Amino acid sequence: MSSVFPFGPFSTLFEAPWSGDVIQHIEPRINSDDISGVPEIERRVVTEVASYGRQLGWLTEAVLALAAGAGVDDPRIAKVAQLKTDVEAAKAAEAAALLADAEKALERLRRVDSGAFAKLMAAQGD
Repeated sequence: MSSVFPFGPFSTLFEAPWSGDVIQHIEPRINSDDISGVPEIERRVVTEVASYGRQLGWLTEAVLALAAGAGVDDPRIAKVAQLKTDVEAAKAAEAAALLADAEKALERLRRVDSGAFAKLMAAQGD
């Protein structure tokens, strides 16, 4: 009996797009040659001290505070200020999207299982 697949027993070696796992863990390429320093230290700093985003946020705040205190009017400072504004806008947009998702989920729960909805709302009052 012939195989249904064109490559016979080798068909499991190949995957079409979206046919396999689509979950991907994204993290800085700590073991990459692109990152200078010791990979173990980089990993520890990012996981135990502060993420790259948090570090960048702290540095942005410090640069803007120093520039404001010194009265610096420089296009490079304006770029950092715009970065801060854009990051805050992205955070606000994400928060708004999460709130909308939560509201939709709560409304769906209320329609599907009003008892569970009431129990959840009562627990929020505790």
